[in-house]
Amino acid sequence: MSINGVAINRKWYTLDPVGVDEKTQSCLDYARRLVWADTPGIDSLGDAQTIIQQNFLISFYCGRQFLTIANVELFVKTEDPFDWDKIALFLVKFHAKYSGRTDLRERRRNGFTITAFDAVVNTGEEIAPWFDMLYNDLKIKSGTPHPGKYVVADAGNIQLIDHPKFWIDASETF
Repeated sequence: MSINGVAINRKWYTLDPVGVDEKTQSCLDYARRLVWADTPGIDSLGDAQTIIQQNFLISFYCGRQFLTIANVELFVKTEDPFDWDKIALFLVKFHAKYSGRTDLRERRRNGFTITAFDAVVNTGEEIAPWFDMLYNDLKIKSGTPHPGKYVVADAGNIQLIDHPKFWIDASETF
């Protein structure tokens, strides 16, 4: 689900990359596999962009330096999945006031859910209010930031968990 200040876009797909080593794939490899291989639910590279590895620092650097955009992602582990229809309303309200969009993705295993909150905002000053909204409105208490994106030292009231520890703990419960 992708949410901005004026729209909620829903795309559903299940990716089952049997026999594919995703760790060694470039953005072009993902594009070939997802977009040009008729993966259900993905109509364009724009739909797949939240699961494409960012191997190229040029686009990341240019986005931050020249466009002043910030892309921050928080992974949250819960026992019950989020009600996306309910939280989308808070995200629309936030993005209508500030800028950008938030993409939501989730994976479920053994009774637990990992939800990725992937936000793009126009300035770094909009990140603190985004974390405040996650804490106050969505009741998120802890999570781990994506280390390949804009990493914050402080997420307000949300406890930031070390990225490797988060995934080790999540793997052990799965």
